[in-house]
Amino acid sequence: MAATNQILIFSSPEHTQLIDPTDLISSGYDVVSVSQTQAVESWLKTFLADDLMIIVHPSASEALRYSSEILDIHPYLPIILVTREATLSFLKQSLEIGIFDYL
Repeated sequence: MAATNQILIFSSPEHTQLIDPTDLISSGYDVVSVSQTQAVESWLKTFLADDLMIIVHPSASEALRYSSEILDIHPYLPIILVTREATLSFLKQSLEIGIFDYL
C-alpha cells in the first residue's frame, strides 16, 4: 500500500468526537471529517490510491453495509471500521468484504 496522504473520517454528527484527528494532523496527514453521505460521495470522486477512509458507526451491521457499498465502487480503498459492536461474526464479514481493519 502506498503512503497515505488523505484520511476521510465519516461518522454521524453525534459520533464525531469518538475520533480525535489531532495526532493524525500533527503527523502530516490531511484529515477531512464529514457526517453527510453526499460529502463522502464528493470525496470519493477524487479518490486517490494513497487515501484512507475511517467509518465510525455504533452499529456494525450498518457500517459494514455502507462499507460494502463503497468497496463495490472503490475496491482498493482501505477502510478502517470503528464500531461499538465487535463479534466474531462481524469480524468475519468485514474480512470477507475487504475491510482493512476493524476496531
